[in-house]
Amino acid sequence: DTSGYGLNTLISTEDGGVVIAGSRYEDSNVAYVLKKDQFGNTLWKYSFYDYYYVNFHTATELTDGSILLGGANGSANNRVGGEAWVMKIAADGQVIYNTILYNNHYGYVDELIDTPDGGAIAVGYTYVSSVRRDDAWIIKLSANGGIDWQKYFDAGNTVDAFENIVLSSNGYILSGRTDATGNSTPFIAEINTSGSML
Repeated sequence: DTSGYGLNTLISTEDGGVVIAGSRYEDSNVAYVLKKDQFGNTLWKYSFYDYYYVNFHTATELTDGSILLGGANGSANNRVGGEAWVMKIAADGQVIYNTILYNNHYGYVDELIDTPDGGAIAVGYTYVSSVRRDDAWIIKLSANGGIDWQKYFDAGNTVDAFENIVLSSNGYILSGRTDATGNSTPFIAEINTSGSML
């Protein structure tokens, strides 16, 4: 029975399989992720429950076959909006790290990319309560899921968010949106490997 399921991301893997992730509701909120082989057999799967909010929004396969997932999880501070959340799962299904990027505000991971040092960069947004707006957010993660650095982008509008990231010759190119009046405007930015704007 797949009623109530939300499929947020579906990626093919180098071994011919697929990874499926998203959310569903069954008495509480559930984020799920599963790996299937080329014949449709389930190799591994996980479900994470939370009363408030939990969701996988994006996934990517790394060069070693592990899977990196991002989304939001409300369990850290009982938040309806959730905290930004990143999880890394090895090719054999073992969880390498499960990190909630707690920063006293709700947040969301929209996209992920691996880095040459074995870490990752997550992009999305976080709410800044002091000014009551969402700021675009970049987080550099180490190989074990720790935060190496994080940066905020503020265009002075009600909502700013990074939604995509790709590798560039100088570092990374990001795209996102900014919204001051209810009308979203796209923007592009470039950062170096330390997170500074170019």
